[in-house]
Amino acid sequence: MNGKRSRFAIMLALILVSLSACIGQVTLEATIPSPLTNITSPTDTPAPTTTMTLTSEPTITPTSTLTPTPTETEIPMPASLKGTIYLETSGRDPFITSIDLREGGSFTLVNSGETDSRGTYNLTDIEPGVYEVWVLITSTTSMISGCNNILPPDEEWEIGIMFVEELGMRQKNSSLLEAITLAEILESSDLLATGFYAVLPEMEIISGVENELVVILFCT
Repeated sequence: MNGKRSRFAIMLALILVSLSACIGQVTLEATIPSPLTNITSPTDTPAPTTTMTLTSEPTITPTSTLTPTPTETEIPMPASLKGTIYLETSGRDPFITSIDLREGGSFTLVNSGETDSRGTYNLTDIEPGVYEVWVLITSTTSMISGCNNILPPDEEWEIGIMFVEELGMRQKNSSLLEAITLAEILESSDLLATGFYAVLPEMEIISGVENELVVILFCT
């Protein structure tokens, strides 16, 4: 698996490159005392006296301490994501396809679902967080009938390719046609594409809210 991923990264890089060109002295002095003079006899030392002071014991006053009431920790509630997917040609038509939520960077699948005949979908029981949204355009290297190319909704979206063994990649400022061309080149390295997607790199799913996302793909 690691070997496959390494070979995938090297091959992809080669293709993309080809496509875009202090001590001081101390003096001691001794002083000799002079002979003792004027020695006198000791005088009587008065006897010490004792003074007693009476003090009263301090009064201890009890004080009360307020203990704060613990607050409840808010538990995130499962969320959902719903919406409609369209393919815009001469008009805006419902697009029957699938939609996935994946972890950013690892492409690990978290949740998925399919659209109905009206192009609507509803993903439920989603743990709140930020995910990548992958909308399947096609699972083959053939262009969709009636289209010369497919473009993602806007500049925030990218084109993604999933390969066997859950390998994946994303391309900015790309299209379905460019992704298909790249996948056909990578086939010679046994990297077989299993699907081509429109990818939204960041989608925040908020707790306890019915999140909504409408997707419009453009047929040119």
